[in-house]
Amino acid sequence: MRYQTTIQASVYGKCIVADYNSVHKDKCAAEFMKLKNCYLVRTSIAYSACSCNH
Repeated sequence: MRYQTTIQASVYGKCIVADYNSVHKDKCAAEFMKLKNCYLVRTSIAYSACSCNH
């Protein structure tokens, strides 16, 4: 899971850096959403593995 998040972070970073002089809203929206989903999956797994009751 960590490896997939690293890959998605790299893809998103490369998208931003590819033309950093013209970064604008939603320029790399698809790449960002994939990265965001990786983080959400990781945090939900970590949270559900917690033995604490909230």
